[in-house]
Amino acid sequence: MGCDSTRICVGIAAPPNPIPAPVYATICQGEIYQQGESEYDETGQYTDTLTASSNGCDSIQTLILTVLQAEAVIAPPGVLGCGGSSTLVLDGTGSTYIPGAALSYWSGPGVVSGGNTLTPTVNQTGTYCLTVTHTYQGVTCSDTECVVVQGIYIPPNQPSLTGPLNTCTGATSTFIVSPSGTGLQPTGFTWAVTGGVLSGSGDTIEVTWTETGQGRFA
Repeated sequence: MGCDSTRICVGIAAPPNPIPAPVYATICQGEIYQQGESEYDETGQYTDTLTASSNGCDSIQTLILTVLQAEAVIAPPGVLGCGGSSTLVLDGTGSTYIPGAALSYWSGPGVVSGGNTLTPTVNQTGTYCLTVTHTYQGVTCSDTECVVVQGIYIPPNQPSLTGPLNTCTGATSTFIVSPSGTGLQPTGFTWAVTGGVLSGSGDTIEVTWTETGQGRFA
């Protein structure tokens, strides 16, 4: 028929993807966080280009990653001295510790004080373990380290004894022990006597003899 026609084309642009808010994530040391096709295992800020499955458009995603490095470290312990009053301070200050976000506690047979600090005081030999726990953004990471505390088992120097070796029945004798030498010294004495009545304690005693007898101390 020779008539003309007009075709009108209308282009509709896809709306731009909104810029997403940063993602905050927390993991434990040794773990991996995956964003898109990328994997991260260190604290830092990372930016990745992600493709939306709905419209095929790219978007920029920022990741702020925190890696909790909970690590318990105990310095080699000293040797616990002999005697019931001997104590030893353990040293866990080499551990990773974040005030307000970390907790430490010790387990062992003789924790006297400081069980929730990095420097406890102990008074017994045995195995002591330190657990360090970090908690942040709802994530908790822990690490445990153990050491063995040993004691001194070297016998102390033999002290010297002064007092009469010969006496009469009914007489009272005084005996005194005193340290000798410069090595390890006794911290206490135990006395035993036969043939008499013992009084006193420590390094000085008196014995009233009722018959021929003998005594010893340890």
